[in-house]
Amino acid sequence: MCIRDSYKISIKKGQTYTCDFGIAISNQIWGRVYGDLDENNRYEAWKDKSFSGIVIKLQNGMTTTTDREGFYNFVSLPKGKYTVTLDYNYLPYRYYSKEKLKREVELNEGEVINIDFPFGAERVVIGYVFIDKDKTGDFSKEDIPLSGVKVVCAGVEATTNKKGR
Repeated sequence: MCIRDSYKISIKKGQTYTCDFGIAISNQIWGRVYGDLDENNRYEAWKDKSFSGIVIKLQNGMTTTTDREGFYNFVSLPKGKYTVTLDYNYLPYRYYSKEKLKREVELNEGEVINIDFPFGAERVVIGYVFIDKDKTGDFSKEDIPLSGVKVVCAGVEATTNKKGR
């Protein structure tokens, strides 16, 4: 009997070989950081935007960075309590967090915990209301801004300022 991680064996007629491979239990915390563009609170590669280069930290000092699919993984962790935090310096621009950026979990022996960090897209409508004096369709210094105009978009109401914005 032999215990190793790989074997090269020449099998001869009438002989029996026993080869044991050990399996280690690996405690893990993993997940994704992504833009939940369809707002269904689950990652779908064909619909959502994955965020690469996002730094995730544990309170014990371990860090990892998301890959191009937004995936991160901490492996071979001892059992215990963990605080998983997204590094604020790497958060995606023009997205808002749909959940807490700091999560506390308890990891038991042989357990794998999934913690996703979904983000919603910040949607902004911005522009000018003006009289198009130069007939270009774009706001320019020749045009006259209109103040006090009520603008409604998707049920949200705003009023333009003195610059027509």
